Amino acid sequence: MRTIKRFFVLFILVNGGILLGGYLLARLLPAPALRTPTVPSNLILDRKGHLLYEWTNPQGSQMRPVTLEEIAPACISATIATEDARFYSHWGVDPVAIVRSVYHHLIHRAPLTGASTLTQQLIRIGALSPEERYQRTLKRKLKEAWLAFRLERHLSKEEILTLYLNRAYYGHFAVGIEAAAHAYFGISAKNLDTAQCALLAGLPQAPATWDPTVHPLRARQRQRIVLGRMLAERMISREAYEHALVEPLAFASTPFPIKAPHFVMMVQNRLEEQLGEEAIRAGGWVITTTLDLDLQVQVEHFVQSHLYRLNHDPNAPPERRVTSAGVVVLDVPKGEILALVGSPNYFDKPNAGAVNAVLALRQPGSAIKPIVYASAFDPLLPHPWAPPTLVLDGPTQFIDEDLKRYMPQNYDLRWHGVVTVREALAASYNVPAVKALEYTGLDRFLALCHRLGLRSLAEHPHPGLSLALGAGEVSLLDLTTAYATFARQGHYMPPRLILGMERRLPGTHEIPSTLWTPPAQTPVMDERVAYLITDILSDRYARVPTFGLNTPLEVNRPAAVKTGTTTDWRDAWTIGYTPQRVVGVWVGNWDGTPMEHLSGSVGAGPIWHSTMIAAHRGVPARTFTRPKGIEKIHVCLEGMQSTGRCRHPTEDIVIAHTAYLRVEPTIQFSSTPHQSNGNTEEEMRQPTTVSHAQNITPTLKVLHFLQSPEDGGTYRLNPQLPEEEQMLPIEVHVPRGSQVTFWADGRTLGVMDTSPFRIWWPLREGYHQIRVDIRLPNGSIVVEHATFTVTK
Repeated sequence: MRTIKRFFVLFILVNGGILLGGYLLARLLPAPALRTPTVPSNLILDRKGHLLYEWTNPQGSQMRPVTLEEIAPACISATIATEDARFYSHWGVDPVAIVRSVYHHLIHRAPLTGASTLTQQLIRIGALSPEERYQRTLKRKLKEAWLAFRLERHLSKEEILTLYLNRAYYGHFAVGIEAAAHAYFGISAKNLDTAQCALLAGLPQAPATWDPTVHPLRARQRQRIVLGRMLAERMISREAYEHALVEPLAFASTPFPIKAPHFVMMVQNRLEEQLGEEAIRAGGWVITTTLDLDLQVQVEHFVQSHLYRLNHDPNAPPERRVTSAGVVVLDVPKGEILALVGSPNYFDKPNAGAVNAVLALRQPGSAIKPIVYASAFDPLLPHPWAPPTLVLDGPTQFIDEDLKRYMPQNYDLRWHGVVTVREALAASYNVPAVKALEYTGLDRFLALCHRLGLRSLAEHPHPGLSLALGAGEVSLLDLTTAYATFARQGHYMPPRLILGMERRLPGTHEIPSTLWTPPAQTPVMDERVAYLITDILSDRYARVPTFGLNTPLEVNRPAAVKTGTTTDWRDAWTIGYTPQRVVGVWVGNWDGTPMEHLSGSVGAGPIWHSTMIAAHRGVPARTFTRPKGIEKIHVCLEGMQSTGRCRHPTEDIVIAHTAYLRVEPTIQFSSTPHQSNGNTEEEMRQPTTVSHAQNITPTLKVLHFLQSPEDGGTYRLNPQLPEEEQMLPIEVHVPRGSQVTFWADGRTLGVMDTSPFRIWWPLREGYHQIRVDIRLPNGSIVVEHATFTVTK
């Protein structure tokens, strides 16, 4: 027993002597020197060698040292909570954190991380050589710990914290919290609020990964983690935590010499992700990018001039405000970004010009419909849809997965009756698109989205069938890249930013060739399906019912194009392509404010038109190549292949030898005597191949042809207008080849057999009855009624 006590005392004396010796040695030795090395510039060039940005200090923006009193308290709290919650309780090395890290490593097989203190991180930044800084060896860890222990013997906690906040790299060319505050928010560090501090405090561990101007969703997730740690350490209240979570962040940069700033920031972020922050900050790199600066300048002008016109249109609603836009131009064969405009003015602080609209997640509206129909055209389906498939565009109630009722409306607030899929997609009718998604299934559609790079749709909770109308969120760059896949006949290629790079000074840094090697084209869609979509989107006559002719969607060569408008007017899109170029345009407000009746064709179409012309200057016009396996057929507008007895024959294309669906299930079949082939009704309901088409015609299961007047409605005469000028349209939407007889209050108004089926009736005070007798192309008769009241 006495021996054990002696051993214990000796153990305490020896270890105490070691600690005391180490403490005295740390006090006697000078504090570790913290270096701020000077390095050569990095040069970022366009594809022709024009300078976009000279990264004169790859360490970041000009360092602006500040004291703790000049930093918002929330930033200090956020940094401590995130990096070193026991900062004020250890001597530079935290044994508790080390034990916790070892425990998680042994029990949960987690990597040995999370044990470095703020002091150790400061040593790593300023005292270790670039070669040592990212080594994962025990020798480096021990050296870092010893130097941190020494530093704490000479400097106070406040001095160490001040040094760290002035030397940490926050990405976006910013070293130090003051430089970061100006780089991201255009304000001083002392004016940052809790939400802004939480976002910045989360950056130093991986600034390229969490850069909010390049990866806004990742940055928000990281900010939530930091706020959670601050709440757990009781540094903020629950109320402050919840307020910071929902606070919108407006990013703004102070002016500095740079061209194509959003694109340059993306290049810088890509380099840091691929090469590592340390290699890039070593300097001396010459990076040649894919950007065409001449085209970039033109597109910037198109954006600025068109937004000026929209905001100064005397015919626009007085409350309309349009502040932002994004444009991306891709080379189709190589996937290279030729131009990228993230906002009208990167340095426009009031309108958050630093927010990159090309990368921000927005609702695409109808611009998502080509992908919906592509999933419905998939020949792997038992009976896929095709361009001549007939669908009913009329009032339809859908039941979503969560049993919620969903009844979409059309953009023009009208129904168009029985239409082909070609017209439904080109003219952007809503109900047929939802039917297409319901038919193909959400899983198949989301799988296609994932293959096309639209992972924000595939990886986040979705709103069910309303996805067909753009209720999910995508970025302009991702959606434009997906459209480029159609142009490549089903081959996906991620966007390419860098053509090559070299180091002007000798160095040991290896450059992954993947940075500039053209990525391989990956087949993600049947080439025949891609061509069907392209053929529809390039059919200028099929979109006439909605857009008319001679619109901004017409250019000087064959081009496929689609617009998108969200129901609340927050987002306007136009995306289109040729075999050589694809151009995507988004117009809206950075804060999501509605633009008041600004559609995709008007809001984004003119920018798309001008950009397409400029992007193809000097590029020979080409038609889209039709792949093998596409067959042109004669079809009836009644839905079946023409046999010479069809009243309304036309031509369309389908995938050859595929049992495509002739008429969607909401339409019934009947056989008239002059068309009967002896088939039973059940046989006629089955889809058939091109070479064995049945000659049958459809009638409608749901009959809602009468569009105006509204049944049960009330109309008021305007006393300021002459009564003879106040007219009410009596209008029906029926298949071509129909005949309509119009009645009002028991009297015949007229008979029509051509579109538009509309008669103007003079309004008279009183109660009125309207009746329409409709003879459909198959000979069946439908009668519809409406009653309404006219008052003064």
